[in-house]
Amino acid sequence: MEEATRYCADLLKQHDWDRYAATLMAPQAMQPPLFALYAFNCEIARIRSFVQEPMPGEIRLQWWVDALQGSGHGDVTANPVAAALLTTIADYRLPLEPLLNLIEARRFDLYNDPMPDLASFEGYCGETCSHLFQLAAMIALKSSRLSLEDAPALADLCGHAGVAYAGCGLLKALPYTNSRSQLFIPQSLLQQHQVNQSELFANRFSPQVDALLQVMIGIITKHDALAREAARLAPKQIYPVFAGLGLVKHQLKNWKKGSPFSIGENRILPKAEPSKLRRLLLLYRGASLK
Repeated sequence: MEEATRYCADLLKQHDWDRYAATLMAPQAMQPPLFALYAFNCEIARIRSFVQEPMPGEIRLQWWVDALQGSGHGDVTANPVAAALLTTIADYRLPLEPLLNLIEARRFDLYNDPMPDLASFEGYCGETCSHLFQLAAMIALKSSRLSLEDAPALADLCGHAGVAYAGCGLLKALPYTNSRSQLFIPQSLLQQHQVNQSELFANRFSPQVDALLQVMIGIITKHDALAREAARLAPKQIYPVFAGLGLVKHQLKNWKKGSPFSIGENRILPKAEPSKLRRLLLLYRGASLK
């Protein structure tokens, strides 16, 4: 099991450094199950980058569904991420439904269908990120010998935290997802602000695009604030699993000072990330929900 945990940690360190570093903010005993949970998410989130057509991606997703439901062919535990995840599910009595919902939501990534409206956007963020916070919080509660009754606002905390964290990540990734013709910003908001989809995919900047981005920042800010409000009712033992909100807080603060992106020749360009040392400090502060 130690070998599978090391594999999960190394996978995250290479492909999802923020969640890797955030896990280091948790007590050491909690880190192996968190590494397993986040490595599973990393594997699912990366499938689009491995396939050129949806069908191979669907097959990979179905492999994980079968592995979780116990109907996989062969020894699924030969996969170190699956081995670590299944052990974590058993040890912490985690429900399968959130994991299966996460897999189902990621089918959206395989296609270039537009995100239709705000409710769909928030639902996608919830299924792909809020569920991770929920399961991580359950691990933290069990590790601290607490129960769900000790965290009465947990559903609200995880729900809003997931939309804030995932929404922030999707907005930062806009130049990249535009290059893949993936529309995560709700199409209804594009229509409301008179932004043409092809204009966005070309990463063109305009006053209409700027207004659209400001609306998205407002949505993320609202969910971040609601998550922090719900956290007041949560036991401090689960705070470390929300360390990622430290990065959201920093990003929102910077976005209030100007555009989320660098603008060159009326084109949207990604901004440089803070250094790893700076992000570690932000995660450390986030682990106490400061």
